[in-house]
Amino acid sequence: ADAWKLDRTLFHAMAKPLLRKSAWIPHSDGYFPYLGRRPNLPATVAMRAVRKVHKWALYLLLGLFAVILFVGIVGAWPIENVWFLAFGWIQFLAKNVATMALNLALIAEGVVCTIALAIGTHYFCRWLYRESGSSTGRAWRWQWTASGLALVLLLFVAGIGTIGVTHQAAWLFNSSDALLVSSWSARSRVSEALLLASGMRSNVRDYYDSNGRLPQSNEEAGYSRDAAFASKLVSAIEIREQGVIAVTLNKDRDWPDGGEITLTPTEDLTAKRLTWKCRSTLPPKLLPRDCRE
Repeated sequence: ADAWKLDRTLFHAMAKPLLRKSAWIPHSDGYFPYLGRRPNLPATVAMRAVRKVHKWALYLLLGLFAVILFVGIVGAWPIENVWFLAFGWIQFLAKNVATMALNLALIAEGVVCTIALAIGTHYFCRWLYRESGSSTGRAWRWQWTASGLALVLLLFVAGIGTIGVTHQAAWLFNSSDALLVSSWSARSRVSEALLLASGMRSNVRDYYDSNGRLPQSNEEAGYSRDAAFASKLVSAIEIREQGVIAVTLNKDRDWPDGGEITLTPTEDLTAKRLTWKCRSTLPPKLLPRDCRE
């Protein structure tokens, strides 16, 4: 009857030295067969936790890859819309809370009215509950009154929110302003203005290579004012003293007061070439990196 015990003892004595080499190699479920049940408990829990971390890290990487791919194909505006709808109120509070002032008298009046309404509602509901014959020996509870007032307050807030959403939606549909304004579109318009000035920069460089000095006007550089350009963004492009190219921008929603971009050449006598420095009165976020201070 005890033969199987002897067989198990002999097997363990024979197999343990062979299994000792793989003592720290777990099974697929994280179980270490060389160890007993109790030593395996923390090891199994740790292994499962590590696998969960690896799994969620993989999900996170795949999600980030999907977002990057989506932004590259469609653009970032859908994600921006979802972000502003979900968390735009935080920016609104941060901007407006500092300018708000508490009306203590109005707050005290509201608290007193709320308490009076709660007491009156409670005693009225208790009388109505008792007279209707539905009490069955129980009195109307304060918890029921509080729940009813909370429901009324929730409906009141929901009504105000619905009115606000309807008002803002109607304003958005009837507004003449653009629904979405992206700094990227503003940057593209600034780049268009700089592209218009690139031809004039070539004229300045050609004049410098031929005469060894910088032009002082459009005419001297061979750039006629009449051979101009057709652009709603730019009102004028001119060459000023020392070959400075000035691009004057019309008023725009991103620069309501207009703006100017200047390209200033600097002579590199060693390399015998011109280097350009870009400056502008526009907000830095709208400018290429080379034009920022």
